[in-house]
Amino acid sequence: MQHAPTWPHTLARCAALFAVVAVIACDDPVSSPPEDTPDLPPTDLSQELDPVDTQDGDDLDPTDTPPEDADAPELPLDPCAPEALARTPFALFPDLPATQIHLSLAPDGEGRGFWVAFSLPQNSGNFSVHVAHLGCDGAYRVAPVQVSPGLANELDPAILVAPEWVMVAWQVDDGQQPHNLSIHYRFLLPDGTVEGEQSTRLVLTQAGEAFQASAWMPQLVMAPSGDPRLIGVLADPTLARFQVFHQAFNGRVPEGDTLLVAPEAETSQFYPAASYSGEGQLYVAFDRAPDTGADDVAITRFNAAGVLDFDPPYLAFPEWLSRSPSLHSGSGVTLLATGGKRGSLERVLLRHAHRDPSQASPLLLGNSGQKAYAPAVVVSEAERAAVLWYEPIVGQQHNLWWQAIRIEGEEVAMHGAPRQLNLDPVAPYPPALIHFGDGIYLAAWSQGTSPGFRAFARFVP
Repeated sequence: MQHAPTWPHTLARCAALFAVVAVIACDDPVSSPPEDTPDLPPTDLSQELDPVDTQDGDDLDPTDTPPEDADAPELPLDPCAPEALARTPFALFPDLPATQIHLSLAPDGEGRGFWVAFSLPQNSGNFSVHVAHLGCDGAYRVAPVQVSPGLANELDPAILVAPEWVMVAWQVDDGQQPHNLSIHYRFLLPDGTVEGEQSTRLVLTQAGEAFQASAWMPQLVMAPSGDPRLIGVLADPTLARFQVFHQAFNGRVPEGDTLLVAPEAETSQFYPAASYSGEGQLYVAFDRAPDTGADDVAITRFNAAGVLDFDPPYLAFPEWLSRSPSLHSGSGVTLLATGGKRGSLERVLLRHAHRDPSQASPLLLGNSGQKAYAPAVVVSEAERAAVLWYEPIVGQQHNLWWQAIRIEGEEVAMHGAPRQLNLDPVAPYPPALIHFGDGIYLAAWSQGTSPGFRAFARFVP
């Protein structure tokens, strides 16, 4: 029988049997805060620029030499200028139906906007995957386009952007036992043109031969070669457990076998996170749910030659029950964040991914007297980073907190005080975070009450 994770705020929502997997979109249950939690103010999305002063100047003396721009009209503010970016939450898709969930972000590579992959409900009751390209002002550069067929429950997309293509991967639950879960992917051109007549199902291979197994939880990273890499979870027929796998691509085509990252007997693996370092090392972290013992996060690393450096993987936070890893590389470092639980204390744990955990204590993030979990971490330039996390309000409602991080050699420290980003309660779907550029980040989340969830975003300096 498939061992199910036990920590309630993450994997209780996805308990599964190996032979019979029935997973659709599921919410993370959260604990209730004190009953006197104040109501949040209503969202104010109004944001207008001050009108440009167009009054004529004084007449010039004809003997004077006018400045070169004396007659030049004042130019409108560049919407991508730091001072023009919205510092309050704005709706990403106000023209689309509600239940906008499972957001994944990627910079467009031009500094003029960002790509979003997300799930929307269909009339059938299933979800389908859509992709859009938005500008700095939130206007569509590529209007939302459906990339999945909408014939089954299509969820949890990941997105990756290159100069010549945009790749989207997602999981599909077609309800056909025993291998009801599969990963599909599709490519788009930068102008939003969807390639091919339909999406492609990832074929799992071993020793060059295809095999049948459920696969889900896709993540996408860019290899140093400029080719995509897909990290996911499959139901390994030999170990009879869910295991994290790695699939290389050559351009738009899978290359080589589907490789298990760190196979473990009597242990299930879930929720992978991955990132390539500047030295070409591939870090992979994942949740472990052993048949006996505590649940935790493990991390491993492949060197530039594809050989495991951490074999076997080590426990990232051995003194904590940890969950929901997030990894990101930049400025020559790779940071790992997870949710951590020790007794009644729940905090976000942050550390360098390469460091031996026995030699460094994690940085703890979260507000006093409150729980903190489901983090997202992004490293930017100039030895800076940022972390998002959830703090429960009541039931399925959360606040979303952001903390700037200062990287000091082998240590990490908080830079300033944490900030709450949302105005209205946030839904229990993982938040998304990217570094937009010039020390500015973009956070995205779903907010509202079920089924009226809508996607929102906010630029954070």
